[in-house]
Amino acid sequence: MNNSIATSMRYYANANRYPWALAHDRTPVVQAPVGLTFVLRRTFHGRRP
Repeated sequence: MNNSIATSMRYYANANRYPWALAHDRTPVVQAPVGLTFVLRRTFHGRRP
């Protein structure tokens, strides 16, 4: 065994003692990172046409 039950019990005990509090009042509460890529020109084999 690897004593993972003790870590799990400590995690749940601390979650009960110190409830999660909001850091801001924006929505959505949990913001997901987003990445966008714009391809303006099509290239073939790494060379510009």
